[in-house]
Amino acid sequence: EMDNKVVESFNTCVKHANPEDATSKLSLFKLVIHAEFSEKYGTKTQLQTKSSRRSKKLAEERKELRKKKRASKKEYKLASRQGGSDETIAEKKAEWRKLLKLHNRVRNQELELENKIDEIKNNSSFNSNPFRFMKHEVTKGKSSNKEPKCSQEFAEKFFTERYSDS
Repeated sequence: EMDNKVVESFNTCVKHANPEDATSKLSLFKLVIHAEFSEKYGTKTQLQTKSSRRSKKLAEERKELRKKKRASKKEYKLASRQGGSDETIAEKKAEWRKLLKLHNRVRNQELELENKIDEIKNNSSFNSNPFRFMKHEVTKGKSSNKEPKCSQEFAEKFFTERYSDS
């Protein structure tokens, strides 16, 4: 989504730039890229220092809920296997579902907190050096030193067949 916005913005800027001046196009490109990343990673309010304590608390709470949820599910399965009354089975299942919902709620809170922390790190990284941050974002996951996945013989055969004059 952001890549398309950058390309569209750049194309509109290039149309209005001097067609023979490459430096003006390059400076326009830098401005467009900087503006797009500023929009996405601009300054935002900092989280309080309580975030690390909060994440630890949420992790501990989720761990405890996971234990309770497992025990509750075992009780539910045991009651259903032993042929317990429908009432007790329904109670065990309701208890397990309640713990499941709590566990998921805590997990989502933990993920939201991690996302906020990542966003703040990205914001501070962008504000300290925007061009290094943009270079890292653009080349993220791309390695320039990749080994070919095919043999040399296969590559030579392919390229000679593909690009032969006859």
